[in-house]
Amino acid sequence: MAGRCVYIGRYKKGENPMKKESAVFVRVPIMAFGILLLICNCALAQKELVIEYTAESERMRCTIEEYVQNGDEIKYSVQDEPADIQIMTYKQMQKAAENGDILPIEIDDVSSTVKFENDVYGCAIKNYRTEFKVQHLELWKKMGLSVPEKELSWDILLEIADKVSDYNDEHGTNLYVLENSSRFPNSPLFLQKDGSELWSRISEYISADKETALFKEVILETTKSEEREILNSVIALRFGEQVFRLSQPEMRCYVISSYTQVYEQAQRFLKIYAKNAELSEIRFDEDLPHF
Repeated sequence: MAGRCVYIGRYKKGENPMKKESAVFVRVPIMAFGILLLICNCALAQKELVIEYTAESERMRCTIEEYVQNGDEIKYSVQDEPADIQIMTYKQMQKAAENGDILPIEIDDVSSTVKFENDVYGCAIKNYRTEFKVQHLELWKKMGLSVPEKELSWDILLEIADKVSDYNDEHGTNLYVLENSSRFPNSPLFLQKDGSELWSRISEYISADKETALFKEVILETTKSEEREILNSVIALRFGEQVFRLSQPEMRCYVISSYTQVYEQAQRFLKIYAKNAELSEIRFDEDLPHF
């Protein structure tokens, strides 16, 4: 019977069953091959691990090379494509873990792993902090302004805003004081009583274009082997006797989506990644804001 078509149904003598519209045919070899092909395709699809894209790094390159050695496949997600391994901030990871949107990782607790309620949920991509770097130093001199270092008082900030306003009026320019950043409006300084009034005094001097601002937001990666500092930068605002930090330790980490169908592959990938990562330990003070 191999290779033959089996006809199922009724037909009249002399009638060609292949032309009868109501007839039902089952091509046994073709169906079997189709089912086998479908099973193979599903198996192959399940082996492909999808990772949310981030900038390439040496540790990521080494991880991918080791991961694919046994034949497993990997690709980066594109646009809004769901990913098995996603990228989250520390706060996003906490919320996702509470909501059951990500899965715990069975992995040794090393410096690059991130825990929540005693379980590891992430592997750190990078530890970093944000500072506000002074730029356009020649304009500071023209306006008669002193360049601040690490700390900026509220009164000086208002003085800078007035100088920028006067300079724009005189020269027809469109300069601003600050680059648009969540760290300023979300600072406890503006969340306290009368904070909205304080914010209104400076908000018009904030620009979405970092090249037109005197202070530019800079992301500074920190590792075990290198603790970098930026000269002519601001990390805190002083208001009276209070100091409000603008720069906090932050983190991006890989997590495993609870919707993944390749959990074992995702976990194996992150175990390799954690082994290759050489990130500094990061501590989060719950009393400080995290962005």
